[in-house]
Amino acid sequence: MKELLTFINEEEGSKIIDAMKNALKEELNAWYGYVIVKEWLTGTERKDIEKFYEDTAKDELEDHGYWLMKRINQLGGTIEDIAISPNSWDTATHKYIAPTWSKGNIDIKKSLEDNIKNEEGAIETYKELVKLTKDIDPASNSKLKKILADEQEHLQELKDFLQDIK
Repeated sequence: MKELLTFINEEEGSKIIDAMKNALKEELNAWYGYVIVKEWLTGTERKDIEKFYEDTAKDELEDHGYWLMKRINQLGGTIEDIAISPNSWDTATHKYIAPTWSKGNIDIKKSLEDNIKNEEGAIETYKELVKLTKDIDPASNSKLKKILADEQEHLQELKDFLQDIK
């Protein structure tokens, strides 16, 4: 561990780093899942959902993902295994759900359902991280609670969009 965080023992730090690396893979999968489909959505709600996907992708990468990278580094971890290839993202607990294409487009309903599953997985991951860091890493715990709240908000918005188009 780096000297900055000597209050965390090596075993606890290793568990936190591993859990954060998993969360980072899931964030990268979520970011990719939102950006890769947004231009090919079809349906009456397309414009609103496209904007939501764009904003949420930015949140997943720039707020959640970048923070996780920084914190992993501060805790003395590396992300070499993640940086080698996007294929490494497949080792995340909650796997990437590939979009279903139909005649060159993405069905909005199916995309929303897939992203609901992704956000539910993220919520599970962040609940575990919040519990893991509660007593040993208050700085991480505070930010992880905020990320968990973001993921819960994303989930609710996805469910609202899905309800509107049913």
